[in-house]
Amino acid sequence: MKNKNLTGVLALLFGMFGVHRFYLNQRFIGALYFIGGIFSIIITAEEGFPLVLFPALLALVDAILFFAMPRRDFDRRYNNEAANHSWAGRFRQKRSPGRFPRDRSRYHTSKLDVLREDALANFRSGYFAAAAERFEQAISIEPLDPLLHYNLAATYAMMEDESLAFSHLDESVRLGFDNWDKIHTHDALAYLRTFPAFDTFVQNGYRLPAQGLMPGREEELELPPLAKAQPKKKEPVRDKLLDQLSELAQLREKGILTLEEFEQQKAKMLNSRS
Repeated sequence: MKNKNLTGVLALLFGMFGVHRFYLNQRFIGALYFIGGIFSIIITAEEGFPLVLFPALLALVDAILFFAMPRRDFDRRYNNEAANHSWAGRFRQKRSPGRFPRDRSRYHTSKLDVLREDALANFRSGYFAAAAERFEQAISIEPLDPLLHYNLAATYAMMEDESLAFSHLDESVRLGFDNWDKIHTHDALAYLRTFPAFDTFVQNGYRLPAQGLMPGREEELELPPLAKAQPKKKEPVRDKLLDQLSELAQLREKGILTLEEFEQQKAKMLNSRS
């Protein structure tokens, strides 16, 4: 940073040679001062004409101007780059306290988006365990996002974990998810729709019972046991069985269930209605 008083002193003592201009990085003007000073000395020595007084007077005027110049004007003209740097530093220092919360919020938003995209990519690729892990991490950041809970329910349904699937589906509806058609038609939830508990869930306003599963109702989240005999149902129940078998067949066609799993589920359903 250039000093105003030092510039004035250099102009007063060595101004006719342009030293003060070189100090201010005005090399071209300094060179003109230097050449003019040397030339005036030579003319004065050889011709006797006091031409040297002209550069000396010019240097004196420069010195007076620099001494009288306000420091702010001097800094603006000759310390412009340093002043800008100093201003930027003050601005950063002034803005720093309020910047960090926004940075943290931006970081959380960015991390949430990354986890969401990673989870969806794993889900589409069939890596359901990895997708569930990413959705769980995303929910830990944004626990009130109904779509995250719905996607996690669909993921657990693909993993055939009906308990967690129903739990997160219930949570998504509680938080505002209301796409009922998607719940009834989304392929990823086809596994849940094969359970009697799904009908209970729908009849209860797409919510799990508020009191939880009562004793004797835990089996609603499981397929009916083989050894449990049930009386013959009326014709409407038979229609429900056909609908469930049809959904099982769709799962088999889409590759969600293997042939062995399809036969096992089918046998359980038929035995439960016999």
